[in-house]
Amino acid sequence: MDWPRDLPPSHAFAEGPSAADSVLAAHENIRKLGDDLVGRAVSRLRAAQFDASGVVIEGDVRHGILEMGAEWPADTIVLGSHGRKGLERLLLGSVAYYLVRHAPCSVEVVREH
Repeated sequence: MDWPRDLPPSHAFAEGPSAADSVLAAHENIRKLGDDLVGRAVSRLRAAQFDASGVVIEGDVRHGILEMGAEWPADTIVLGSHGRKGLERLLLGSVAYYLVRHAPCSVEVVREH
């Protein structure tokens, strides 16, 4: 969960007494969406006979994945790729590229068909 980058732009510059409540509500909503997504992924992996657990962490995605991989310690990190190319990749960066270069273990990048 890349907080606060996942904050809706309308909330990023909010002012006034209700601004904090709006930002906290947006944060809670994003957190719930992340928890639901991870929960569904863990359920699907377990149904396929994998030993799986999930956690949602906040902050820079690249560093969060590396920290979790070192904490386990992971043999392999598997992640999806958005398939961005050119200027879009340059401007947005690539989590997959960063992990391939910095992870202390193998990294498997899965591309969408």
